[in-house]
Amino acid sequence: MNSETFFLADRLLREGDARSAANAFRDIVEAAPEHVAGWRKYAEALEKLGNHDEAASATQKGNAVEADHITEVGSSLFFHGDEKRAKSFFTHALALDEDCLSAHWLLGEYYSN
Repeated sequence: MNSETFFLADRLLREGDARSAANAFRDIVEAAPEHVAGWRKYAEALEKLGNHDEAASATQKGNAVEADHITEVGSSLFFHGDEKRAKSFFTHALALDEDCLSAHWLLGEYYSN
């Protein structure tokens, strides 16, 4: 998957071809499951097609991926001594995905210090 593929799928979505865009974004997230923007756009395309349950699921997956990324940044801050900023990353991650175990664990580490 490359950026050209993503931008082509995005153009399809903007031009109103939600079916082709959804297929393209599905391929993107299957190839790169950590692609937050891919999940967001896939959900948008599914929503435009009226597939609300699938769109909600894609949004949830995107939130989980983004929460993991945010937690990784917070973890780096935390272990380099910037605990106050790290806490804000962990709480933001949990706002996106309340089941983000690493954010829960690291927030617990924050409060135990």
